[in-house]
Amino acid sequence: RLPDAAGGDLPELDITTPASIEAALAAAQPDVVFHCAAYTDVDGAARDPALAYRINLLKAENERIQGEAREQLEARVRARTAELNATLGRLEDANRRLQDFSRRDGLTGLFNRRHLDDLLVQHCQQAREKVQPLSLLMLDMDHFKRINDLSSHLTGDDCLRAMAQLIE
Repeated sequence: RLPDAAGGDLPELDITTPASIEAALAAAQPDVVFHCAAYTDVDGAARDPALAYRINLLKAENERIQGEAREQLEARVRARTAELNATLGRLEDANRRLQDFSRRDGLTGLFNRRHLDDLLVQHCQQAREKVQPLSLLMLDMDHFKRINDLSSHLTGDDCLRAMAQLIE
């Protein structure tokens, strides 16, 4: 027992393990004096209980900080993944539009020869497998060169667009 400032005795606690340190701190009263004796850690090294307690507090704080950092990083990864998925969706859409654009005539909007080349073999194969007929329609505008020569290419373009609307 140790004397306090008023001349009375203060209770003395002998703390020799981390568990007894935590228990003593949890039940501590303002008039309790902690006597810190050295104890042996799991690796056999002598440790000051107050230092060991502080190390444990620092370890816990370090784990908390690491957990928060991990959560922040995971949130950033989720956000970046969402951004990348949105960008990928836009890129796939742009590629589909480019592919469609490359298979259509710019003036009329009708499918072009590239589209025919890509699909003709496939449709012929399907017709053979199903033993069904296959039809192919080809059109030619008679005297189209005269329209361009006599009326202008703009008039010829209008004529081609009108024909395309009739075909569709």
